[in-house]
Amino acid sequence: MNSFLSLLADEVLTLAGSNFHRYCIVLPSRRASLFLKKEFEKRIQRPVILPPIYSFEDFIYAHTPFEKPEPYEDLTILWKAVQKVTGLSGRSFDEMIDWGQVVINDFNEVDAYLIHPSTLFKYLENIRKYEIWGRSEGEVLSDFQRLYLEFYESLEELYTIWSHEMQAAGLASPGGAARWLAQNIPSAHLDRKYEKIIFAGLNALTPAEERIISYFENNGKAILRYDADQYYLNDKLQEAGLFLRQRINLEKDKCIGNYLIDNQRNINIIGVPGNVSQVRFLHQYLCECIEREGTAWLEKTAIVLADESLLIPLIQALPGKVGSINITMGLPLSYTPAGQLVQSFLSYTQEARPQGIHLSGLAELLMHPWIRSKLAHEKFYPEIQLTEWTSMGFVWMNFHDLDQKLLKDSSIKDWLRAPDDHMGYTPRQTLKMLQALITWQKDFLNNTIQEEFLFSLALLCDGVERQLGTLLDTLQLKTLGKLLQRLIANTKIPFSGEPLEGLQIMGMLETRALDFETVILLSASDDILPGSGRTPTFIPFDVRLEKSFGLPVFTHKNAITAYHFYRLLQRCNEAVIFYNNQAGDLGKTGEMSRFLQQIKHEFQAKNANTLFRINYPSLPLIIDKEESKEFRKTEEVIKSLDSLSQKGFSASALWTFIQCQYKFYLDYILGLRNRQTDPLESAPLIFGKVVHGTLNNFYENPPVILKPDIYDFSKINDLIDRAFQETVPGADIHAGHLRLIRNAAEKFVRRFLEAEKKSLEESQASIEIIALEKKYTHTLDLSKELHPSKTVFIQGIFDRLEIYNGTLRILDYKTGRVEPANLRLQDKNMHTFPNKPDWEKLFQLMVYKWLYFSSEQGSQDVEVGIIPLKASSYTVESASFEVTGDFVAFAENILKETVTELLNPDHTFIQTTQKKVCHFCPYRLICGRLD
Repeated sequence: MNSFLSLLADEVLTLAGSNFHRYCIVLPSRRASLFLKKEFEKRIQRPVILPPIYSFEDFIYAHTPFEKPEPYEDLTILWKAVQKVTGLSGRSFDEMIDWGQVVINDFNEVDAYLIHPSTLFKYLENIRKYEIWGRSEGEVLSDFQRLYLEFYESLEELYTIWSHEMQAAGLASPGGAARWLAQNIPSAHLDRKYEKIIFAGLNALTPAEERIISYFENNGKAILRYDADQYYLNDKLQEAGLFLRQRINLEKDKCIGNYLIDNQRNINIIGVPGNVSQVRFLHQYLCECIEREGTAWLEKTAIVLADESLLIPLIQALPGKVGSINITMGLPLSYTPAGQLVQSFLSYTQEARPQGIHLSGLAELLMHPWIRSKLAHEKFYPEIQLTEWTSMGFVWMNFHDLDQKLLKDSSIKDWLRAPDDHMGYTPRQTLKMLQALITWQKDFLNNTIQEEFLFSLALLCDGVERQLGTLLDTLQLKTLGKLLQRLIANTKIPFSGEPLEGLQIMGMLETRALDFETVILLSASDDILPGSGRTPTFIPFDVRLEKSFGLPVFTHKNAITAYHFYRLLQRCNEAVIFYNNQAGDLGKTGEMSRFLQQIKHEFQAKNANTLFRINYPSLPLIIDKEESKEFRKTEEVIKSLDSLSQKGFSASALWTFIQCQYKFYLDYILGLRNRQTDPLESAPLIFGKVVHGTLNNFYENPPVILKPDIYDFSKINDLIDRAFQETVPGADIHAGHLRLIRNAAEKFVRRFLEAEKKSLEESQASIEIIALEKKYTHTLDLSKELHPSKTVFIQGIFDRLEIYNGTLRILDYKTGRVEPANLRLQDKNMHTFPNKPDWEKLFQLMVYKWLYFSSEQGSQDVEVGIIPLKASSYTVESASFEVTGDFVAFAENILKETVTELLNPDHTFIQTTQKKVCHFCPYRLICGRLD
C-alpha cells in the first residue's frame, strides 16, 4: 500500500511540473519532512532543487524575526518581567520557579488562540474577586488572600511586559510566533515567495495557525492535504475526527480512504505485568521474528513509545541483531543518567556545611555509574574507605581530612573542592563545580547516547550561567537546585543519527504523517493512552469553555491522542501492542487503553478485515525450584575456621551458624558483618555499645556494692559522651543520626538507673557487682569428634557478674525486647533445642553458664539472666534449664555437635530453610529471600 507521503510526493510532482522549486511544503514534523525527501529521491533521477519542506512550527519561525527560546531563557525572561510588575515585585525568584512554567504555558495558549489578553485576564481577576466576596462584612483579607488576588490582578501587566521582553530578546514562544505571523502575514510577502504552499498531514490547528492557512487559501496559494480515514471522519462520536470533520471534503481529498475497515491487518494485543516487563517481552518477540524472517522487515518497522520513560530500558533490551536504530523523540534529561548525576550532585552540595561534608551524600555521588566507572579506570575505589567510616558512625568529615585521607592525588579534585564561602557552597561555585564535573567526565564516555546526555546537560548549565548573570550571586543554593531540576525535567534531548536508516523508535507525536508496515506500540494502558489529558494551568476549565476564549480542555487533548492512535493503524499490516496490566498507584488500573477496547468491538461490528489476538503471557521463573545456596570449605576457608577456633567461638557466632550456615560464611569468613554502608544500618550496633559502655563507666572499679547514695545522675551526660568517644572516636555526636542515638541512649541509661535505684530502696536487696565485661575462655575437647590434637576455644564476655542476696548471677544487658517464655527450656523441648529462632538469648545464656562452670569449676546453681533495659521497671529475667541429667553435659554436647559440624571439612555452608530467620537479615537481596 502507498503511504501518505508517497501519495503526496506523486501529487506534488504532478502539480508542480517545472516550477517544483517554487513550491513550499509544510508538514506536522521534521521527521515527516525527511521521509518526504526520501520519497522524492525515489522518483527524481536528475539533479533538482527541492522545494523548502518545513514542519509547521519551523515554517512559522522561519518567517518571523524570532527564535524559539530554550527553557532557561523562558524562566529568566519571565523573572525580568516579574520584577517590573508592581503587584509581583515582592515575589522571590524561588517562588517564581514554582509557578513560572505554568504561566508561560498559559501565555503561549493565549497567543496561539488569538485571545485578547486584557479581556481574558480581567475576566479571571473578577472571578477570583467574586470567590472572596463571600467573606463577612468588614473582614480583613488574610495575607494569602491578598497575595492570591494580587497575582491575578497582575497577570495582564505581566503578560504585556513578558511579551515585550521576549521580543526585545528576539525570542517568541510557539504561540507567540504564530500570533505574530497571523497578524503580520501580508508584510512577510510569502505569496510572492512561493507559487503554492502545500499544508499536508495537519490535524489540530490553533486559531493562529488557521488564520495563516486561511490567508493563503483566500489568495489561491494553499493546497491542503489531510491524512485521515473515513472510519472516524464519518462517525461524529469518534473523537479522533473532532478537528478534521469540518475541514475535509471526502470527495476531493485524494488521501482520504477507508483503510481501517478495508485493509487487512493483524493486531496482537499483549498484556504483561509491570511497565519495564514490556521491553522484556518485546526483546523476545524481536528475537523470534528475526530468527524466522531475518532483519529486512525492520526497515519498515517503528517502535512507538506512549511512555517516553521507557526509552532507556528499550535501548538496553534490543537484541544485537537488530542492527541500526534511529531514535526520533525527545527524551527528558531527567530520565537519563545525566539527570540522576545532577540530583546526586545537588544533594551533596546542599548537605555540605562549613565544618565539612556529609559522608552519605558524598558516597551517593561517587557511586554514580559514570563517576564510579571513571574512578575504577583510575584504580581508585573511595567507597571502601567511605564504608569503613560510616560503619564506625562517622557522619561528617572536614575538607582537610577528606583531602588527606581520601582524595589525595585523585582526579576527583578537578571538580570536588571545599566551599569558597564560610556558610557553605554558593550557587555560583556549585554551578562551576558541576561544569567542571561535566568536563572531567566527558572524555571518558565512549557511548554515543551518553555523550548526547552529557552534551545537553553542558548546554543547559552554560545557558543558566549566562542568563542568570549577577542574579546567580543573590540566589540561595536550594533555589539553584530547584531551577536546575525544573529545567532538566523540561529539557529534551534531540538525538542525532542517520534519520532514515534501520529500526525507527519514536514517540506518538513523531508518528504524524508517517506510515509503517509493522507498528510496535508500548505502554498502551488507559492511564497513559490517552491518560488524563490534564495539565497545570491558572485558567479554569469553565473559563476555557467560554465561546469568547475557546481554549483547549482535556477532551480536546484526548481527541488529539485518539487521532495519533488511529492514524498509526491506518496503513499498517501488523500491529503489536503492549500494555501494563498490573494495577498500581492511584490512577494505574491495569486496564488496556480504551482505544483498544473500541477497535476490538467496533472493527468486528463493522466487518473490518482485522484479525485480533489478545495474549497474557507470563514471565518465566528464573528459578523453577528454589535451591539453597551453599559453599564448600576450601583450604582458605578451613584456615579461617582454624584461626577463629583459636581465638574462640562466641555464642553469637555459634548461634549464627545454627540459624543459617550461609550467613555465618558471609559474616565470619568473608567478614561482611561490620561493613554497613548506610549509617542507619550501623545505628543499633553503636547504640548498644554506647549503652553498655555508659553503664560500665557508671559502675567503675568493681567490686562495688550498690546503694541508693551512689547514683549520681548528674554525670550521665558526661559518661555517655565518653562512651561515644570510645565507640566512634572523633565523630560529631551532636549532629545527624548520632545525635538521635545519643538522645535515645541517655533516655535508656537514665531510666534504667532510676529504676535500679528505686528497686534497691524498696527491696533492701544486697547487690555487689564483682566484675564488668568479664571475658571467659575455655577449651572444648573435640579429640574424639575431629582429631586427637584438635583444640577449640569457646569464649564469651559477661556484661555483669554480681552477687545478689548471696547468689552469683551472670547478667547480660539487652536493649531490645525480651520474652520471658523464650528463656525457659523444658525437658520435652530438649531434642529440638537450639533450633528455634526464638531461643537465641537462651542459647547465649546456656553458653555463659557452661563457660563459668567449666572455667571456675563452680556450682551449677549459678543464675544466668538478662536485664531488659527497655522495661519500665528494674527487673531481671532469669533463664531456666529444666533438663534431665547433668546441665554441663547437656550444654557441652550441644556445643560439640555444633562446632564439629562447623569444622568438618566435608560439610558445606548451607542456606537456612527457615525463612523466618531471613526477615531481618541484611543479605536478603543476595539470597533472593524477599517474601
